[in-house]
Amino acid sequence: MVSYAQSYELGTLDMFRRNADSNARLGRALRGNLLANYMGTAKVDEMLHILFRVPDSDEATKLRLEVLELPNCNTDKKLFELVLAANSQGRADWVAQVIGNDRKSGLVWKQRRAEVLSSFAIGNKLPIPEAWPDCQLRTVTQHLVYECALRRWREACSRHWWDAFIKSTSQDEAYCAWVLFQESADRLAEIYLANEHHMNDYTPDLARLKHCHFHLNRDSLDREMIKREDKLEKTFLGERIVEGVGSWRRVEQIDD
Repeated sequence: MVSYAQSYELGTLDMFRRNADSNARLGRALRGNLLANYMGTAKVDEMLHILFRVPDSDEATKLRLEVLELPNCNTDKKLFELVLAANSQGRADWVAQVIGNDRKSGLVWKQRRAEVLSSFAIGNKLPIPEAWPDCQLRTVTQHLVYECALRRWREACSRHWWDAFIKSTSQDEAYCAWVLFQESADRLAEIYLANEHHMNDYTPDLARLKHCHFHLNRDSLDREMIKREDKLEKTFLGERIVEGVGSWRRVEQIDD
């Protein structure tokens, strides 16, 4: 049975395929006037997922860039969820393109945005040297690079310990890997949690225990994931948000 949210998504996708221009206008209207949000993968608004699920077109490109603009994306949490939606739909290429364009910008705040966006990437590999600086951090930019490197390090740790949990061959190994995974995971982990069904298929009893453990502890895992985002909602490009003062304006004036 198809839910209302699924019907809404399928209808929106179909409309985009039929007429991207007129339905881009509909998408803008819905974004500004919907009274309820439908949460998709990783508890991200389905409207964001749809933006990266529809076929590429000039209008779809415009809509994606509009969502990225300051009036719509002005906290680190919103940047995080935008990247999360893109990665969930297999559009890491779009994120990479935005990062590349921002790095080439003459605006300091856009260069910093590139650093923040890159910190929400998936598939990081250990080690992450920038997460362990060997000198004193003196400038705002150096601190930002360090904070972003820590996020990449945490994502790499999360992926490492999830793989260790899946591949573990004893209860003790599985439990240790789970504890360390839960200590490092954020919502980016949702992208690869679909691999849950690969939990040691060649040892059925242990696989069953892993499945049970995963589902029994899913609520606590979700709480830990969300807890790591508390700061993201209160900052933009690593700068604390002050009511009435755009942090990007302060960033432009920073002299490193």
